[in-house]
Amino acid sequence: MGATEFVDRVMNLSGDEERRRFLLAHRADLTNKTAQAFKDRADAFLRSDLQRSRTAIDCLLWQAELTKEPAQRALGLLARANAYSIAEGKYLDAIDLYDEAAKIYEAEDLVVEQARAQIGKVAALTFLDRYDEAEAVGGWAKEVLTRHRQLQPLGTLLMNLASMYSYRGMDSKALEAFDEAAVIFERLGPEGRQGRMWVEHNRAVILRNLGEFEASIQSSTRAYERLMEMGQTIAAAKAKQNLAMTFFALGQFNHALRLLDEVGVAFTEGERPRDALLVELFISDCLLQLRRFPEVLAKCRRVREQFAALGSMRFVGQAILNEAVAYSRLGRHPEALRSLMEAREIFEQDKNPTETAIVDLEIAATEMQMGHPEKGVSLALACADMFRSLGLKPEQVQSKLIAARAALALGEEALAEEQLKDAREVEAGLAMPSLAYQWRHLFSRLEERRGDVQAAAEHLEQAIQHLEQISGQLMSEYKAGFIEDKSVIYQDAVRLSLSAGDPEAALQYAERAKSRALLDLLTYRLDLGVRAKAEEDRPLVEQLNMLRAERDRLYRRWEADEQARESLEPEGKSRSKALQREILSLEETITELWHRLLVRNADYGREASLWRIHTEPVRQYIPPETMLLEYFLIGDSLVVFLITENEVRAQSLDADARRIRDDLALLHLNTDAVPRSSAEHIPYLTANAQAILHRLHRQLMGPIGEAVAPFESLIIVPHGLLHYVPFHALYDGDSYAIVRHQISYLPSASLLKYCVEARPSGKGATAFG
Repeated sequence: MGATEFVDRVMNLSGDEERRRFLLAHRADLTNKTAQAFKDRADAFLRSDLQRSRTAIDCLLWQAELTKEPAQRALGLLARANAYSIAEGKYLDAIDLYDEAAKIYEAEDLVVEQARAQIGKVAALTFLDRYDEAEAVGGWAKEVLTRHRQLQPLGTLLMNLASMYSYRGMDSKALEAFDEAAVIFERLGPEGRQGRMWVEHNRAVILRNLGEFEASIQSSTRAYERLMEMGQTIAAAKAKQNLAMTFFALGQFNHALRLLDEVGVAFTEGERPRDALLVELFISDCLLQLRRFPEVLAKCRRVREQFAALGSMRFVGQAILNEAVAYSRLGRHPEALRSLMEAREIFEQDKNPTETAIVDLEIAATEMQMGHPEKGVSLALACADMFRSLGLKPEQVQSKLIAARAALALGEEALAEEQLKDAREVEAGLAMPSLAYQWRHLFSRLEERRGDVQAAAEHLEQAIQHLEQISGQLMSEYKAGFIEDKSVIYQDAVRLSLSAGDPEAALQYAERAKSRALLDLLTYRLDLGVRAKAEEDRPLVEQLNMLRAERDRLYRRWEADEQARESLEPEGKSRSKALQREILSLEETITELWHRLLVRNADYGREASLWRIHTEPVRQYIPPETMLLEYFLIGDSLVVFLITENEVRAQSLDADARRIRDDLALLHLNTDAVPRSSAEHIPYLTANAQAILHRLHRQLMGPIGEAVAPFESLIIVPHGLLHYVPFHALYDGDSYAIVRHQISYLPSASLLKYCVEARPSGKGATAFG
């Protein structure tokens, strides 16, 4: 019986005791070949079936106990160390076992095996951010393996060293090491096939970091397909994870989230908790871009605690960095700066220049938001130099953009132009719409300052097309949040079109600025139903329904306590607060599950037909004797489009969004006071409401009173905070608007077509609620 056949027979026995008895009965057959066969089985199953890998390791160590062979025990220790490091994230335990095995080989004067024992240790040290130790250990092992022409282990060692360089932000050096490993595996022929796949998989990460996105996608796809063919499901999941992060870099967030969800399931089912945790960190990167900041904060707090327990401080730093970005975008700048400094300290200790520079760039952006462009520009320029030296093109472009934005704020137009030209040149080779829309917008601002309105308008249109290419691929549920902080681009386009005397073009930009969720539903018959479309989704749906029922039950209990709050004893009030915390926790879990399900079912987000935001004609659908009033906020200023079946006009209003916001708050307080007031007090509240509604009328309707007076019907399309204005109740001092006109509302003028033109659908009715 050969060694491989012997090992397979042992592995197929049922239970540990039966395997032990078999090994004891066949002690004479236990040789170095069977030991190596057990080790090969352990390594093969490590990335596809962890339990089977553990079984092979146990058998190998039992064999070593029976044979009393030190080298066989060392081999078993190496196998267990690999499981601890690669599969279980127990890096300190793994390092202890690697060292114990190395000492055994040293005592036996087996220098090659001693060097091989250091290969996995390099990876474990890297995961613990102990890069100098990893480089020193790897350097010694490389010299020994090269001298003894041990090609297979040398190629594996070079891959681990390359990963270490990548973690340190030294991507060019990492790429050199991966290329060196690829040459070795190519020389090995068929024996080097798996190694070549691992090089392909890891090179994809470096290529993405260096801005070679198409090459990265091709490498990840090839690695995924071939690793799946080889049955290496966990390794294939990592290749898919790399693919997801490349799509993320390209702004294809839907696609990235869908792939990450699949990868997370694979890692969880494969008992890879550290890898599953890393997926959660990558998902938080996507959620940041979609401006889902509360979810980012909650997820990153959980992730960093667990990475800290594993000793992976680099990922702790990345989680803290994402928290800082979320704080900054929420306007919580002191918290953002504290978190940024905490992350920076971690990356400095790790001697990671890339991550340190990324933190510095975020500090520059935060300083800009706090009104300190002079600090932002110097930091951003330093970051640009660092990223250029590291060969990181996307980060270099982002640094140039922040420097240009700061220079414009300081009135340094020459510096801004220099930075924008550099950004344009580097971005041209990347084809990243997430960067292209930014430099286009900033160039528009620069050209407008110089008086070239035509060039400014051309840059704006290109910026908006790039922006819509990104948002058009998002789920409808994510679009409004993504566009929220980018609406200034549309505002600039509306303003420039109006200054050029083109209200029709201005109206089109105003329409394109609106959230497109409802219009997309009607135009493309999108199916947003959240249900189990596949059998694997069924447990998720059942869990979601169960959590909703529990939330509703707790909410009813909490609501009852709140209604009786005044009569509650201190214990009852404490219970009410505990219920509230439990409800909020359930809401977080429900939200996370809901969006996981949406991501799985949002296939429409990848349709190219949705990339360009769709607007519908307006004038031809306006009935006679009707005027449509579309309001649009440009900063704190306000413009209204007056649209009839014959023309489109625009008029700036002498209104201020801040005054309107204050009046709406007062109106809300006044209305809330009505149910609690006596009958004698109602006339005073009525007079107060009329005064507020009169002020709102003067700002919103008064300046266009003569234009709207002849029209029997008005269709109001609000914008921003104006959605809270009761236009039908606006008071001119004598009567309410509803007395003078028939008033209706639309969230977007493009929806008018669907109000007057019924279109049959082959998929049944669509209901909204």
